[in-house]
Amino acid sequence: MGRMREDGDTGIVTVRQEIADYIKNNPATAKDISKAVSQQEKDVYFHLEHIAKSYGGTFRVILPECRKCGFVFSKKIGKPSKCPECDSTWITDPEYYLK
Repeated sequence: MGRMREDGDTGIVTVRQEIADYIKNNPATAKDISKAVSQQEKDVYFHLEHIAKSYGGTFRVILPECRKCGFVFSKKIGKPSKCPECDSTWITDPEYYLK
């Protein structure tokens, strides 16, 4: 989780900064972010929690929704496993971005 990379202009960039740069005005799922920054999806959720605290009001989540009944989940970070209304597992992935 503590990986850093060299950035030619500004020096060292942390994984959290890479994620923040990736989601600036660009909604992305944890899976997309995971691929972009070469981190496991579970680690991305960990970093997103910290980014949410650090960036406060500019951190946004497009909430997951049940594709079967339309139920919208309220949990901000993480992916629900099934719908509490209809028990469907056909759920959209939440998307994260910085405004």
